[in-house]
Amino acid sequence: MERVFVKFGGSFISPKRNQREVLLGSRIQDAAREIRRALDYAAKHGAGISLVIGHGAGRFGHAPAKHFEARKGYAARFGWAPLPAIREAMMRMNLRFIEHCRRGGLFPLTVSPFAVAEGRAGKLCRLDTTTIRQLLKNGQIPLLHGDIILDSRQGFGIASTEELLARLAQDIRFDRIVMLTDVDGVHDADGVTIPLITPQNIQRHLGSLGGSRGPDVTGGMADKVKNLLRLVESGRVKEARIMTSGCGTAAAPRSRDLFDAILGVGHAGTVIRKH
Repeated sequence: MERVFVKFGGSFISPKRNQREVLLGSRIQDAAREIRRALDYAAKHGAGISLVIGHGAGRFGHAPAKHFEARKGYAARFGWAPLPAIREAMMRMNLRFIEHCRRGGLFPLTVSPFAVAEGRAGKLCRLDTTTIRQLLKNGQIPLLHGDIILDSRQGFGIASTEELLARLAQDIRFDRIVMLTDVDGVHDADGVTIPLITPQNIQRHLGSLGGSRGPDVTGGMADKVKNLLRLVESGRVKEARIMTSGCGTAAAPRSRDLFDAILGVGHAGTVIRKH
């Protein structure tokens, strides 16, 4: 049984520069259908896949987090207002996300980071993975998302999906991570997709990696690449891939790309591995 983590990036499902809380339902549904096809194909051919899904915060979470400077924790001028504001925004987003997944044939179950994670001085220090591991054991699809969490030093803070994944990988080894974004991979200085990033060539590409194009309190592409490379180098993840999927995205790739990525084949996007 192979384990795969798929993150629906916030920019892929919810444009951060939009002034309203918008969820791109057709993208979620199309991606969910491709993932379901891959899961069914693997099961039919005797190679089961155990899946965990994550999604970013998009406009829903990043806009209030930036407004309240929630990364810094409790501040007298805002009091505890950021906690319910961001929590409720992420609950709205998550429920709508799940509905679109269901329409695409996936039936994930949310494990709220607010309930199972804790921070210390702005860093994620604890993630209780008991429920996630039990869901996987029972053949279910656990779902995590970026969230506001309690913090023992500063009252509260933000836990990104990437931070949660890094902590989760300490307990669960993943064969593959697939990160869905609104671009077709990691671009070099000329805007060309980099097919492969390894510890041997990362320094050559770091200068061309930028930040986010909208409100973002959790870092841009450079941070994503470095975090994934650390996971791969640690041996807790065999391979990671940054890519896009479905109609209406910048690259308009073949619909089979995500199907292939879930199965560990194909050449779409940017692959991150040791060698």
